[in-house]
Amino acid sequence: MKYLKAFDHPLARSTVFIVFVGGLFSLISYIICHCSGSSLLASLNIPCINFLESAGIMSFAYIIFFGAKYGFSHSDTKKISDKSRGAILSDSCVHNVNRMSATEKDNLKSTLENYIILEKRK
Repeated sequence: MKYLKAFDHPLARSTVFIVFVGGLFSLISYIICHCSGSSLLASLNIPCINFLESAGIMSFAYIIFFGAKYGFSHSDTKKISDKSRGAILSDSCVHNVNRMSATEKDNLKSTLENYIILEKRK
């Protein structure tokens, strides 16, 4: 567990992400380049894909895959409209407020009222 504490710093996490994901990206690009040159395209007399072209294919696939994953994961978040105030609340926000105790709800209410008063003065 002591090794995991090294990844608490954002710079360490970023470095690990760049090294591992970049290395995996390069490895898969090389595999695509090698496989396309040795088998399928060579038998069809089509010029082989070089490393940069395979990296471009990988980049495009990454954008499409994670873009679709992001879109689908954020499309199912339902918004609840509070008609009395016109606010839009997410399900997680409503769930967190419902889990609060009565004193926490009162503190939140007074904080929001003070914030609204300050905003009206501006």
